[in-house]
Parts: sequence; C-alpha cells; structure tokens
Amino acid sequence: MKNSFIVELADGHRKLRHLFLFNDIIACAKYKFSSRDRFEFELKWFIPLKDIYIVSDESSPTEPKESSPINIVQLKSQASNVRDQIMTEDKSSRVSDKHKKKLAEIEAQLVLASPNLVFKIGNKASSKQMTFFLSS
Repeated sequence: MKNSFIVELADGHRKLRHLFLFNDIIACAKYKFSSRDRFEFELKWFIPLKDIYIVSDESSPTEPKESSPINIVQLKSQASNVRDQIMTEDKSSRVSDKHKKKLAEIEAQLVLASPNLVFKIGNKASSKQMTFFLSS
C-alpha cells in the first residue's frame, strides 16, 4: 500500500485529502483530527484500478474551475507580515499567540494553494472525473 497527502478539487474548492493506493483500488479520504494515538479517515471515494483512466486535456472538454482561486502572492505577503509582528512583540504576550495562530492558518492556506500541476483521473464505470493539484 502507498499513501500520500494530495490536494483535490472538489465542488470548486481545493481540499486536502489522503490518497491510498492498494493492489486493486485507489481510495481518497479526509483526515479527521483525533487523539494522539489514533488516525481516523473519512472515506470520500474509491475506484477499482481496473476502472481508472488518465484524463488528457483533449478528452476533457469542460475544465473544472475553482470557485474562488487563492492569490498566493498575497498569502505569502500576509505570512511575512505576521512573522514580522511575531518577531517584534513580547514573547510572553497573548497577542503573540493570536499571531501564531493566524500564521498557522495562512500557512495551511498556502499548502492548499501552492500546488498547480493538474492531474486528472476518471472512473470508467461512473464516468466521473477527479482533479488533483500536484506540487511537482
């Protein structure tokens, strides 16, 4: 079994997903936060490998679009500004914790927004297509 985090375009929005490749199926799941000792996933979809095909640009007339694409340059600028604020503040203040939380949120958005290489697979049985964004 192989597995990895990946960014999926679902319902016009980028979603962080976990992709599992087994001997006979590929499965996509959402990671659910739980206790330190356990990992929980919510299965979103799966496709038997025999039903998968790679979607080429020519075979996909309707390109799925993001409903609200994120401006990466703006996010990087915001992250830089928040880092500067953290550096200039007193380390023990509650304001610093607020800025650290804000920085974590911006960095999470960057993780979703950064990948830009489109990779699409389709399901022969249901004619459904899944779109992923890869970083390299």
